[in-house]
Amino acid sequence: MKQPKEKYAHYGLYMVVMSLLVLAIVVLANGIAHRLPVSWTQFDTSASRLYSLSPQTEEIAAGLTEDVTLYLVAPTGEEDETLLRLLQKYEALSEHITTSTVDPVLSPTFVQTYTSAKVSDNSILVVGAERSRVIRNSDLYPSNYDYDTGRTSTEFDGEGQITSAIHYVTSDAVSKIYLVTGHGEDALSESFTAALEKEGVAQESLNLTTVSQIPEDAGCLFFNVPVSDLSEGEAAVLTSYLEQGGRMVLISGITSAQMPNLDRVLSAYGVAAAQGMIVESDSNGAIPSYPNFLLPQIRSHAITDPFLQENGLLLLPNAHAIVHLDEVRSTVSIEDLLVTSEASYLKTDTSTLSYQEGDLTGPLSVGVAITEDTAQGETKLVWFSSSTLLAEDFDEMVGGNNTDLVLNAIGWMTEQDNGISIRPKATSSTSLRLTGAQAAGWAVLFVLVIPLIVLAVGIIFFVRRRRQQ
Repeated sequence: MKQPKEKYAHYGLYMVVMSLLVLAIVVLANGIAHRLPVSWTQFDTSASRLYSLSPQTEEIAAGLTEDVTLYLVAPTGEEDETLLRLLQKYEALSEHITTSTVDPVLSPTFVQTYTSAKVSDNSILVVGAERSRVIRNSDLYPSNYDYDTGRTSTEFDGEGQITSAIHYVTSDAVSKIYLVTGHGEDALSESFTAALEKEGVAQESLNLTTVSQIPEDAGCLFFNVPVSDLSEGEAAVLTSYLEQGGRMVLISGITSAQMPNLDRVLSAYGVAAAQGMIVESDSNGAIPSYPNFLLPQIRSHAITDPFLQENGLLLLPNAHAIVHLDEVRSTVSIEDLLVTSEASYLKTDTSTLSYQEGDLTGPLSVGVAITEDTAQGETKLVWFSSSTLLAEDFDEMVGGNNTDLVLNAIGWMTEQDNGISIRPKATSSTSLRLTGAQAAGWAVLFVLVIPLIVLAVGIIFFVRRRRQQ
């Protein structure tokens, strides 16, 4: 029979060996886990799936044939954990994607190699073989103001921004629009400019008086609310461009200015502006108490079908009418995109918004798409008749749908059907609210009951072992 000392020594040795074995297993398992794909070891339990990547992203990553590096620009120790986890997900998708962090303090000139703009902390630099793009932190976390509640919420657009940037820096060709200037056109808002960039659409200003023909790399021309007329020379350049399969987006507004040259260009395609403000008397066709803030009916077209599928709203404040002319070439096709109800009417005298005899009645068109086949290609023209269509305040009231509408029009014109359509995700979390009694009950359970149960079980096992000795 073994002596007690020998028995305890043997038992102690056994425990040491088992402890070392468990430690070895843990170290081995940890080493193996570090070599497993991120998709196997990390799981997205967030309510809005912040760290999950869409099939669209997976498809783009799978099609990569050149290397892309994603740099997180942030001081050491201050990296955004959400962004770090998301970048790991991207790196696991393709052998062509690598990620790295750059400390702007330690490497102050690194970012300047790719951009002269100031880059805030926790921004992302996407670098391809020939092009690069900076994704600002403010673009990764856009703010959204709810006019109904008066609250501002922050969303997360990490996947949408990163995927679009990867698509941009690896694309063979980049869509390009020319913003026509020289007629008092409105500047594009920062949000719309950012949306264009996200879609991979480059932009450049163009004064028609300085060219004899439109640049060959023009995906389309963009007129953003001109308030003065084209010159005859400009009209001739524009007409020649359209007759050879050119593309044009026009956003116009109510004006008293005479524009015979622009009118002549448009009339060649069977449309004209009817000046005056449209008033909607159908309660479903306008914002309550604002009958001139139109919520038009959406007609089916490649440009508008996404809104029909999602029951989305579009907002056109202070719009004028676009009328179809009786005489137009048989080769020209005109399709209404947005129309008002039969109860709407056009006011040329806005001293009163009530209907008066002689007012042009609805339905009235406020958005059209025009096509014509030519020997050089298909001419495409899209026209919206609200000067504030892209105003940020109004656009936010319909969740950015106005911006998406114009982007869809540009995509349709430039035949870019593979635009990035990944929506931002909510960052807000759902909180658990407990009553005082519920909180007290849970406190008793975790602070008192469970510890006592564990203590009791320990005492029972201790007593049994003592009796067996």
